[in-house]
Formats: sequence, structure tokens, C-alpha cells
Amino acid sequence: MDTGILGLYAHATPVAKAVMLALLCMSVASWGIIFRKALLLRGAAGRIDACMERLGRMESLEQAMSRFKDSGDRMAWNLLRAGYDEYRRMARCNAPAALLADNVRRSLRHAVSDEGGRLGAQLPLLATTANIAPFIGLFGTVWGIMDAFHDLAGAKSASIAAVAPGISEALITTAVGLGVAIPAAIGYNLQTTALNKVKARLVNLAGVILNHVMHDVGAVLGGTAPHTTEADDAGGI
Repeated sequence: MDTGILGLYAHATPVAKAVMLALLCMSVASWGIIFRKALLLRGAAGRIDACMERLGRMESLEQAMSRFKDSGDRMAWNLLRAGYDEYRRMARCNAPAALLADNVRRSLRHAVSDEGGRLGAQLPLLATTANIAPFIGLFGTVWGIMDAFHDLAGAKSASIAAVAPGISEALITTAVGLGVAIPAAIGYNLQTTALNKVKARLVNLAGVILNHVMHDVGAVLGGTAPHTTEADDAGGI
């Protein structure tokens, strides 16, 4: 009997083969998400740091809007536009500075949430794969064992040698399920940690934008804008 994976797959039941094929598809999808998110999140972190440095050198929100409009950096532009649009809307209403600051802060918070959701898309698929892949593999194993014992009923000798091949072929689906679930679980944890770091950077970027807004408000009102401590502690919103 061939004890290699391909040999065991070739002798497995149709149900076990279908299970392993499904697990293979899940594995390919999981690895694709892991590599894609790793590149995306690493690039996002670098771009956000660069944007904060650029924003820190700009004199006003108007200047930042003109510089970032055609920069191609979607995250920075979305946050800037959210803060700027709310700032202009409240300014047209002659809203008090405190109310303006609160509204801009809420707009930036929503923009950060939207960007975080976009960056974290597909990560739940990794968690789902990590959770269900072992059970899918176990289903194939149970089905294969049932089939092995069913064949034993018609055999002339009821010995372990008669059912051992069928059981070993069935157990391969559990091994494949674990092989799919473990990388998915590790990838999910690593990418979730990276995503949380990027979200923290987005909050800091929003804080820099809020500081620009309050600077502009203070310039318009002659320095009477409400005080913010680095946009609520180190750039937080």
C-alpha cells in the first residue's frame, strides 16, 4: 500500500477526496489573503508615517488639501476630506468653535473606522478557515472510517489488517484539515496585530488633521479656539 499523501488520496473514498479538495481550495485562499494583507498593511503603515511627516510641515489645512488631492494616497485624502468637509460645513453655519471641534472629531473617527474596515476586509475569512477546517477534515475522517467498517462487514476475516488501510486513508483528511487551519490561525493573529498598529497610526494621522483644523479655527477667531492637547493625547480622536 502506498503511504504517501498522493497514494492515500488516490485510494480515499469520493467523500474524502471532495473534503480534501475543499480544504486545498481553502488553503490556497488563506495563503493568498495572508500574503496580500501582509504587503498591504506594511505599505499602509509606511504611507501613513510619511503623510504625518508631510502634514506636520504644512502651514494650513487648505495647503494640505491642495497637496494631497492628487497625491494618490487614498487613506490620507479620505481623512483630510472628511475633516475638511465637516470643518467647512460647520464654519458656514457659524458654529461655535467647541461644537466645530466635536463634529470634526466625530467625522475623523468615522473616516478612521471606514479605512480600518477596508484594510481588515477578508481577515474574517482567515478566522473562519482556522475554526472550521479541522471539523471539515474530521468529517472526512469519520466518513472514511464508517466506509472502512462497512466494507469489513462483508470481509471474510474481521482483523485490524482488514480495516487498517481504510482507516489510514480516512485519517489523512484530519491531517490536511489541521494543515490548513494552523497557518490560517497564525496568519490571522499576525495580520490582526499589524492591522491594529495601522489603525493606531490612522488615529494619530486624524489627530494631526484635527490639530490643523483647530489651528485654522484659532486663526479665524483670533486665537480663541478650544485647547486640544495634541488632539486628545498624542493625536488620538
